[in-house]
Amino acid sequence: MRRLIFQFLITTLILNIYFQQSCYAQPKAKTPVVPASAVEVPLGGNTWKSGNHKQGGRIDKTGITQWTDPENTFTTYVRVEKPGSLKLWLRLQVPEGKSRLRVTILGKSREIRVTGNSWQDYYAGEWQVKTPGYLAIQLAGVNKTGDQFAEVASLKLAGEAVDENIVFVKNNEGNFFYWGRRG
Repeated sequence: MRRLIFQFLITTLILNIYFQQSCYAQPKAKTPVVPASAVEVPLGGNTWKSGNHKQGGRIDKTGITQWTDPENTFTTYVRVEKPGSLKLWLRLQVPEGKSRLRVTILGKSREIRVTGNSWQDYYAGEWQVKTPGYLAIQLAGVNKTGDQFAEVASLKLAGEAVDENIVFVKNNEGNFFYWGRRG
């Protein structure tokens, strides 16, 4: 009889421990912080809008604004001079509500959820660049609860593929954004 009681108590204890551990939320993986060595690519001079809709999103010297139409996507181009990892953050704000955005590089997409009407850096993920050359970084709106998907000012890039030789229009001095987007 004692043996049965002992087995019952041990089984109850094990089940209780298992149940308690399964009820606790597992900690989320820590989001990488933008390193000080990251390169900031302003969208105002390096991004183009795609889509047949003239309304629902635009590019100006501050970046992507008035982005309401999911048919409109935005592509930013940079040139990297070496292969390796590429980590990407988006500097953005969501005027109201929540949005889900899709970032596609080299045919691989990652989705991020964004919210908050103050400027923040959102980690979008890491990609592997196999050969040097131009990279197209496409941004698409998946869904939103507010009027706009987001206002996006810049991309921040880090990793092995990013060094001092990365090529993009760095600033608007001398109206460079106009000439960079025109070329």
